[in-house]
Amino acid sequence: MVVPLRGMWILSPVCNQLTHMKNEIPVQSFGSWGVTNRPQVWKAVGLTLLACGLQLYGQEKATIITFDDPAAGTGQYQGTFATTISPGGVIAGYYLDVNNVYHGFVRARGGSFANFDAPGAGNLPNAYPIQGTQAFSINLALVVVGYYTDTNSITHCFLRAPNGTITNIDPPGSVGSSNQFPIVINAAGAVVGNFSDQLGFHGFLRNPGGTFTSFDPPNSGATFPSGINSKGAIAGYYQNGSYQGFLRTPNGTFVTFNPPGSAYTVVNGIGSLGEIIGWYEVNLITGPPYSFLRFPKGALINIDFPGSSLGTFPYAINAAGTITGNYFNTTPPAQGQYSGFVRTAKGMYISFDPPGSTNTTAPTAINKAGQITGYYPDNTPNFINHGFLRIPPLLGF
Repeated sequence: MVVPLRGMWILSPVCNQLTHMKNEIPVQSFGSWGVTNRPQVWKAVGLTLLACGLQLYGQEKATIITFDDPAAGTGQYQGTFATTISPGGVIAGYYLDVNNVYHGFVRARGGSFANFDAPGAGNLPNAYPIQGTQAFSINLALVVVGYYTDTNSITHCFLRAPNGTITNIDPPGSVGSSNQFPIVINAAGAVVGNFSDQLGFHGFLRNPGGTFTSFDPPNSGATFPSGINSKGAIAGYYQNGSYQGFLRTPNGTFVTFNPPGSAYTVVNGIGSLGEIIGWYEVNLITGPPYSFLRFPKGALINIDFPGSSLGTFPYAINAAGTITGNYFNTTPPAQGQYSGFVRTAKGMYISFDPPGSTNTTAPTAINKAGQITGYYPDNTPNFINHGFLRIPPLLGF
């Protein structure tokens, strides 16, 4: 299904619709800069009006495509889960079939599906935990990595080559991984993920040649990598009393961090320049969650969706610094649901929901072109999940 997307824009004051996030300078806020001479004012107004025009153009032209794997089930909570998108727009993910078994898929740009199962993946109907194959990350070369759960309910790591060949890539000494945390491949073919042994959960790095390195930040009781960028920098979080964020530089040095006051920090991704995104809570009992962006030199800012006070969750960042995720929407007509959002590197926001999403829009990945994929449950009694692709306009986002 293809529909034009009319989202909610957060624009500049000249557009009379600005809502800016705390800790950032409002767009074209003249009062913040003291006396401004007339030429400067008219130049600023002209630039702002131009920006508004481009954004309003984009507002009319953004498009969402919804899709379903033909083999996906339509029972309760079944359906299609899109989790990753290549720079060229190829999407991968998994679907839950009528027997409640996971299977991986690759969706070509034209919309055709190639479904697959990792060798050794279980297929016992209605098992707990659910058995089968889940794809989580794809790179430019269309190499896919993910997890599969076998008949003994042990989760393993796999790599699928572009020709469809699937290889187990469990790290040495692994007794299983957790499919509750990411496994990611970068453009060079380096893979990061998690595995467990008798001592707990650790991070692993598999280089393009197949050599493994396990790692943990200092004093970590459990390590969960969330992403690796093109330079080989890895971000994630770890347990040391509370959960804290970490950056592992390409030379293996660790930098640990927490937003001020955080009692629980979750890292969800890393950008090509080393920007890190995630969320945190100050009070685990009362909340709410706050979102953050950590710049390469260590400064952190809040990136909550403007006006949202009940939780913002950034999930992915692309090479341009554009971020996507979701937030608790308090604005009609989407009031009370988790809506998707886009945040540009300059701090401009837009809210969006695929048609039929009335509960949760879950963006999972964004490529360099700004194309976003993810999934959402529909409003039928079975809450069937569907994949979506959001294509940005030629001008705007």
